Amino acid sequence: MSRARCGKIFSVSWAKNIRRQNLCSRVVIRDGKLVVPFEPLGLIRERFAKEWETLPLAHRDLQTTGTYPVRISAALDDLEARTAREKTKQEIMVSDE
Repeated sequence: MSRARCGKIFSVSWAKNIRRQNLCSRVVIRDGKLVVPFEPLGLIRERFAKEWETLPLAHRDLQTTGTYPVRISAALDDLEARTAREKTKQEIMVSDE
């Protein structure tokens, strides 16, 4: 991906904070070389602590694993069926030759 996305990642306040700091569009490496100096570790820790507090509690829990249901869309299901049919036709044609 050539451009970082700043969307509604965890919360509106978190996303606004990222956009306000312009962190998603700041160039830090160009032609393989660092073009901005490293930030002091204390500043990085402060920013992390502030951003961490804006995350919903469920996202801050590093011990408990969550359940994330996955559903297959009708379009993906249809694509799988079409692909299987086409592959079967190709295999039949090859075996007939």
